[in-house]
Amino acid sequence: IFHLQQEKEDSVSTSKVDPSTEKTFEIDCSKVPCIAITFDDGPSTHTTKLLDILKEHKVKATFFVLGKSAQVQKNTHLRAYKKGHQIGNHSWDHKD
Repeated sequence: IFHLQQEKEDSVSTSKVDPSTEKTFEIDCSKVPCIAITFDDGPSTHTTKLLDILKEHKVKATFFVLGKSAQVQKNTHLRAYKKGHQIGNHSWDHKD
């Protein structure tokens, strides 16, 4: 069973987020079709537009972020989290 977070406020702030207060609902992928959408190496300049598209289609995704990119794109990274997307670690700088 997957837990997906419902949409949160549209505004993005730097205040601390308490995940225990977020509302969730359950989807049982053994009963309904499910897919997983993932994005790597962000956030980037295109992530804001991507978040708008995902919101428009009521789709959640997992973002595997680079630490150095997340440090620069703090508001975009926080927005993805607040919109209920999952955040995963994809290293600090993705060196080969």
